[in-house]
Amino acid sequence: MKRIALLAAIAVPCLQAATAAADPMVEQRARPDSVYAFGMRVGGYGFRAPEADAAHRWSDCRMNGVGLFAERRLSHHAFVEAGTDVYFADTTLLADPEQADGMDRLSGLLTMAAGLRMAPGAWLSGYAQIGAGVELTRVSMGGHSHDETMAGVTMEDSRVFPLGFVGFGADVRLTSRLRGGASLRTYLMAHFDHGGDSLDAEPEAANQGQFYLRYSL
Repeated sequence: MKRIALLAAIAVPCLQAATAAADPMVEQRARPDSVYAFGMRVGGYGFRAPEADAAHRWSDCRMNGVGLFAERRLSHHAFVEAGTDVYFADTTLLADPEQADGMDRLSGLLTMAAGLRMAPGAWLSGYAQIGAGVELTRVSMGGHSHDETMAGVTMEDSRVFPLGFVGFGADVRLTSRLRGGASLRTYLMAHFDHGGDSLDAEPEAANQGQFYLRYSL
């Protein structure tokens, strides 16, 4: 009897380990959450245009672009993110060409954000973020002006502006380490008057939508 009990004590843990190895769901649940992750994203943003119709309310100075980001988990729910994105003025998608007439803009966004993830590791997980950063932008504008002496003159300048945002998003698990998702952010950032006689900028609200892939290390 003692031999049988000894064999059972050895065999049961071995059998449990073999079952866990054979079952990918057990293996997935047993794997601890990764501390680091990185990803790529693509999207666009537009500034608020109160005078526009409903279809173009957020398409003033439409900017499209791509970016990279990295994350670090601080706790089960909290995380921080660093990102860099490049955006350019583009009226070919979801924009009113008249709102960007005579203007070209290229911007690099450097951002830091803190967030809370609702259900880390779940099949579907949502999150909220708040962040800040800087925008390095080059803008040129010409061809239209209220001042006749400035008509046809192109104005160009490079600037650095602060920015801030709040946002939320959600993603789904594609593999054990890869997730795909979408996010929506509302920024407070610099906006140039298209019909102005100078390149003075004022803070304005902009809405941004993005799609992304995120890989856990």
